[in-house]
Amino acid sequence: MIAPHTKQYCRQPSLVLSIDAGVGFLSRTGTISYNLDGKPIPAENSPQRIFDRLFRSNQQSLNAQREQLRKRLRLVDAVLENSRVLNQQLGQSDREKMDQYLTSLNEIEQRLMASEKWIDVPLKTQDYSHLQLDVTTESEPADYYRNMFDLIALAFDADVTRTVAFMLNREDGMGISDTFPLKLGLTRTHHNLSHAGDKEGQLEFARYDLFLSQQIAKFLERLEQYKDADGSVLDNTLVLFGSGCSTTHNPANLPTLLAGGTKMGLKHGGHWNYDGTPLCNLYLSLLHSMQIPETRFGDSTGSLSTGVFG
Repeated sequence: MIAPHTKQYCRQPSLVLSIDAGVGFLSRTGTISYNLDGKPIPAENSPQRIFDRLFRSNQQSLNAQREQLRKRLRLVDAVLENSRVLNQQLGQSDREKMDQYLTSLNEIEQRLMASEKWIDVPLKTQDYSHLQLDVTTESEPADYYRNMFDLIALAFDADVTRTVAFMLNREDGMGISDTFPLKLGLTRTHHNLSHAGDKEGQLEFARYDLFLSQQIAKFLERLEQYKDADGSVLDNTLVLFGSGCSTTHNPANLPTLLAGGTKMGLKHGGHWNYDGTPLCNLYLSLLHSMQIPETRFGDSTGSLSTGVFG
């Protein structure tokens, strides 16, 4: 989860990205973002489509964009209407699955409507020459990650979105990202490495973790290069990097990196161990650092009173 400092306006409040993007009707989802009703928010994994969604207004005529958006809205409306009719004929179990699908369509419709409102607002002039928008999840992992992170950095620099959730790998051992370690020359898939009990397997898992951390480091360097009204974009951005498991299927003692945020009161160069403290206490503290006066988040018992924020 990556959350930039709140400014005065924003084209798209949030952006959800995932290597294995998509929403399934069964138990698996390719997203880590959910709405207030607990329904998964669809993610995107194509650099080209992300670029078109965020920066396309400088690439094509406004009239052509507007017409294309309206066609897509009409298509979504038609699918929604047909789905609602079908929903009335389904049993309870199938209705729950259909409800998840309808929620995804509603999210897409809202995005399209928001995009139409911002068509006539000019974007900040930026250099896109370093982007390789033709990379896919079948490309080299380092190339794919670099372009995804570069798109996030550009979006923050242009202030076209305020928050980004990016799932780098699925923790259930499924999906496209499971084979990324093999592409890096390791001998096992991500899922197999996560269950490795032998020394060599654990060393390979550590090498893969190092690779992911290096991609995060490059992203932080990119944010540092972009200048904000007060310091760098990194100074006004909170970057949270972590996992839902510390060891196999163990959701406790979670290693979490928090970077950036100098202008938001974040302390640097420290290591804190809040044994037994819900991770949601940290999330609540992040909200407070962005001047969002929530009293609770998830299973939080309060904000962090010492350590992370000054």
